[in-house]
Amino acid sequence: MKDKPFYSEVEIEAALAACDSEPVHIPGAIQPFGVLICFDRELTCVEQLSSNIENFLGISVREGLAASPRALLGRAAYRRLRDELANGHRLPCVLVASRKREGKIRRFHVTAFRTGDSVVVELEPVVQVAHSRSLSLVNEHLKKLVNTHTETDVLTELVATVRVITGHDRTLIYRFDEHWNGRVVVESRNERLPSLLNHHFPATDIPPRYALSTTSTRYVLSQMPTRTQYRWCRPRKHLWT
Repeated sequence: MKDKPFYSEVEIEAALAACDSEPVHIPGAIQPFGVLICFDRELTCVEQLSSNIENFLGISVREGLAASPRALLGRAAYRRLRDELANGHRLPCVLVASRKREGKIRRFHVTAFRTGDSVVVELEPVVQVAHSRSLSLVNEHLKKLVNTHTETDVLTELVATVRVITGHDRTLIYRFDEHWNGRVVVESRNERLPSLLNHHFPATDIPPRYALSTTSTRYVLSQMPTRTQYRWCRPRKHLWT
């Protein structure tokens, strides 16, 4: 006698439909190597920010929520962000913002996009890499790519190159079929991680609106996420400008 399914077909279909309808860009948690700040549509006040802001900008969550967008980003980056998003959905390129903390200037890469009535901004510290070292790495792997002859060889060398340059524990490439079912076709990993080569991931793992969105990058959390803090945005005088 077969066991009765825990969920009915109707319940499963309803759950899949709910998953498909989930908004993609709702800030809730981020990886801890960056800061997330959510502004109102007009870039006049802070609606939300990640709780790790003090680690990067040297201010508390309370101070960050009370600050003006210009104070958080700096005058130049704020003006550029405002101008670029006046008629666009996202920044066409990464900006660089300079902020002073403990007497030292720190530089951040700035990315931003609109979602609903908000503007989401992400800041990541600019990592200084020796120019000669990074250039030699790129040249070394370009030479290897030139000597490849098959698609598999090219992709294998590509993931190895990306892993060496970025320092990630694993890099891999998916191949999607016409129904968005994915398969890992090549990977580069350290010895501690199990292989995902030839693993299949059904299309139901990725909500259709995400799979068909304009971004082609799929991010996977590799560290414990940092939570974000909220406040209602009301017109008032900023405490830190």
